[in-house]
Amino acid sequence: MRTTFFAPVPRTASTSACIPTENTEKQEGDLSVGMQALVDAVRGTGAKNVVLIGGLDWSYDLTGFVNGYALDEKGGNGLMLVWHNYPWKRDWEAKGLVAAEKYPIILTEVGAIQKWEDFSFIGEKERYPLDGWAEDMLGLIQKYKLHWTGFSFHPRCGPMIISDWEYTPTPYWGVFVKDALAGKAFELKKMR
Repeated sequence: MRTTFFAPVPRTASTSACIPTENTEKQEGDLSVGMQALVDAVRGTGAKNVVLIGGLDWSYDLTGFVNGYALDEKGGNGLMLVWHNYPWKRDWEAKGLVAAEKYPIILTEVGAIQKWEDFSFIGEKERYPLDGWAEDMLGLIQKYKLHWTGFSFHPRCGPMIISDWEYTPTPYWGVFVKDALAGKAFELKKMR
């Protein structure tokens, strides 16, 4: 029996309230039918749409796609990899950019945070300096021509792009997103 590479972690009440527990749950075992079976099920209906696929570690680790676990898109219009990146994630090149050399990628969750106290579920060892992260992330996106959507357009679900329902950009993430969408170029100064 083949062990599947992709195994989602069960959602808890806290994850549905925008407070992820990703770093507190131990991921063990084979918890799903596998991504290929899911792609097969979609294609089995006759659907030809592009299918978005995430990797391990809450869609941060895309290494499986380049290390022997590529998926057959079964005659549809292709697959696109989903990448989630936040300030507590490291090794951007190995976990995402290597896959971007072979597959189209979209960052569907990406965002800077104001202070670590707002994300107390992130362990002390995983906390890194926040200064420059937003600029470097946008520089990475621009340099490698990655597709992306900023996260989050809700004033109480972080990392927030807006601070209120008047759409006031947050100073630590929203102002940079707004500038990037307006065409400002960002330089990648520090690869994480």
